[in-house]
Amino acid sequence: MSLLLYGIISRALARELPVELLGVNDAPVRRIDAGVVSMLVSDYSGVEVSPRRKNLSGFQRVVNAISAEHDLLPAAFGMLSDDEEEVLGLLGRHEAALVGELERIRGACEYSFRLRWVGENLFADFVERFPDLRALRDFAFLDGKTPKQNERILLGQTFERLLQSERGRILALLVTTLKPTIREWIELNFESEQVLCSTAILVDRANIKALDLAVETIASSFNDNYLVELLGPWPPYSFAELRLD
Repeated sequence: MSLLLYGIISRALARELPVELLGVNDAPVRRIDAGVVSMLVSDYSGVEVSPRRKNLSGFQRVVNAISAEHDLLPAAFGMLSDDEEEVLGLLGRHEAALVGELERIRGACEYSFRLRWVGENLFADFVERFPDLRALRDFAFLDGKTPKQNERILLGQTFERLLQSERGRILALLVTTLKPTIREWIELNFESEQVLCSTAILVDRANIKALDLAVETIASSFNDNYLVELLGPWPPYSFAELRLD
């Protein structure tokens, strides 16, 4: 029998956890205390946790329930330990770092902000907005000719340069507008060309309403070709995900 790890919480707060909290496979969640921190675990039969919807749902149910009220360093999904002795050893070796991370996220939660282009053609929009790109496009297709390979490459490179510049401008706008309401931010990977901004935001729970208002201000800067998404609150996965060795 292995132990499935859900995350770290301050031992002082662990006694306030729900009495009956069920995790993956409806296994009861309990805590293992070491020093001033506690690991939340449940029994798990197996050597690997498959990312099936049922398992993910059970894991998220625990993490979300705890983080809604308390500061939690969430474990990566599927982390297993052989036994309590191994967990105690991990907590003992990393206790100082864990206390520091818990302090870092104290009273905070995570949101994600994303700005996506939902218009018909992003390239055509850039052609209209940027004269340099429009001139290259017009020359490449002058008199209905088929563009040469080097002309296509130059068009693509110019569009990519302008796209990166536009992403930088939007990110700067986001950070400037949200700075008074957030603690930290991290730029995330872009899922597609149409995603112009993708960030994780660490915000105090007390500042959530102020965050909503700031995002509304940002949204007002863009027309209907853009979709602003603010998703959360979530546990602070992007800022303090538990990774022990």
